[in-house]
Amino acid sequence: MRIERDPAILRGIAEYSRVLKFHRVRQHLLVCDVIAGDVYLLAVIHGSQDLPRRVAEIEPGFADEARFLHDRIADERGGR
Repeated sequence: MRIERDPAILRGIAEYSRVLKFHRVRQHLLVCDVIAGDVYLLAVIHGSQDLPRRVAEIEPGFADEARFLHDRIADERGGR
């Protein structure tokens, strides 16, 4: 995945979120979080939606979800 190879393509969009990062792919917005250099794709939102409103609706749980994924993956990597 291009984002995994080059997370610098992710952009912050202050009016959507102060924490999450975004990347536009055609008519979609990828919503990501980056923790300790690992990129977590959290949602794909179609551009026809009201993006600021949609991100505001789903953002509150995303930070917790990304942290959970990061911790679980870290545990699995450590357990190998």
